[in-house]
Amino acid sequence: MNVRRPFHRWAFTLIGALGLAAIAPHPSVAQVGLSADVTALHEVGLFNRIEREIERALLATDDDRRDAHLEAAEQLGRHLVGVDLESAEATYWLAVALGIKTDVGGPVEKLTTGKEVFFLTARVLELDPRHSGGHEMMGRLHSAVMRLPWLVRKMALKMGMGDALGEASWERAEDHFRRSAALDRTAVAPRLELAKLYLDRGREDEAVPLLEELTSMRGSGEVDRRMLREGSDLLASRREASRGVEGHQFPPQ
Repeated sequence: MNVRRPFHRWAFTLIGALGLAAIAPHPSVAQVGLSADVTALHEVGLFNRIEREIERALLATDDDRRDAHLEAAEQLGRHLVGVDLESAEATYWLAVALGIKTDVGGPVEKLTTGKEVFFLTARVLELDPRHSGGHEMMGRLHSAVMRLPWLVRKMALKMGMGDALGEASWERAEDHFRRSAALDRTAVAPRLELAKLYLDRGREDEAVPLLEELTSMRGSGEVDRRMLREGSDLLASRREASRGVEGHQFPPQ
């Protein structure tokens, strides 16, 4: 049961994506000890709580405070998944919490936690193929793997990750972003990420309409507003570059 609109705001680093390549046969989702006041909350209250912890982590001004919010979010996520292994929403929230930890953690954490993030994201889409947030996250993972430097990819192949790396593609990333945006007309993240993918691939004519669409969106919080500002900056830079090309006087042949 999806009790909330999917939350699609979080990215993972490229090295983190390398860790996602080796997928374990099953996630290790352990029950954790939570305080009585937390476990007494209704399921909807727990989802509200984990969303608040994640947003506070992203907006935290120091690492200790950020890490404390992430730890609380992970515990809540593991609790919710432990209560209902078939819940796509609970699995999604745990993946989000671990994804942020992967992003800010060290190399070892990126390689270990990252694997679980990939598995959990795949599990979300297995449980609910129409989960917008799951598609947005999977699009990020595919594009992150495709952006890995050649040397890192070579190292990954030596580590036996060839099959998983071979499944990643720009086309799959694009498909997941498109699917996510179609499933949630108010989602900022998949539109911004798809526009950035197009820019990376030299498809500016397809990126600009998405960036223009973002200028008419309001977002649902400070993190969304940050992404909207990023989209606005990208659009402004594209327009400035276009004006520069149009205004350049080429010498006669």
